[in-house]
Amino acid sequence: MSNLSYHQPKVELKPTRLLARTIYAHHSYVSSVAFFGSQCDRLLTGSYDETAKLWDLKTGLALQKFQGHTDGITFVMPGPDGRVLTASEDRTLRVWDVDTGECLRVIRSHSGAVTSLCLAGPDRIVTGSSDRKLRVFDVAGHLHGETELDSEITAVASPPLPPPPRLRPHRGGGGGG
Repeated sequence: MSNLSYHQPKVELKPTRLLARTIYAHHSYVSSVAFFGSQCDRLLTGSYDETAKLWDLKTGLALQKFQGHTDGITFVMPGPDGRVLTASEDRTLRVWDVDTGECLRVIRSHSGAVTSLCLAGPDRIVTGSSDRKLRVFDVAGHLHGETELDSEITAVASPPLPPPPRLRPHRGGGGGG
């Protein structure tokens, strides 16, 4: 068992009753953490200092820094194809290249803070927001659906969603006659 504490600008990994490592991760509160990689040997952190970072858990060293949000990061998670996804109070969802730290896509997704996100299959992202909307996007940023709830959304979870229907091209042809 392990215990994870992240209510300060540091992240502490504690196997039961024993502190394994303290990572001084950010200049403000750490708002979200997620294990990264098939071996769970790396850790993603997101902070109200507007950055996300990827850490090597064995060495405690930062491997990558993701910056570009203009307000605090509320949620981080591994994305499809080894990418990194971040949600922010700046009302955006961002997709990052883990190797370069480059922002590949900015999805301006809500009129309020994006508070949570999850993957719903290999190419679908579900977001929740303080604007009370739950939205489904593909990784290219296209909106595939939304619903509005009675209160702010603070967490989302979804089973894999079926792929969107493919439209068949209209093949012309004569009209009635």
